[in-house]
Amino acid sequence: MFSDPHRGRRLGPAPDSPDAVQPIHLTHPEHAWCADLTLRWYAVPAITNM
Repeated sequence: MFSDPHRGRRLGPAPDSPDAVQPIHLTHPEHAWCADLTLRWYAVPAITNM
């Protein structure tokens, strides 16, 4: 869903590009073993309520 003050709310297609969602591998600066957990956060381009 997209929203702006001039056009209001509207539905649009989700990006289907493989570059649209990027995995971020999580590590810890003091605990190297955290990298062994292979935890990931997925960066999704979104701005909400700004």
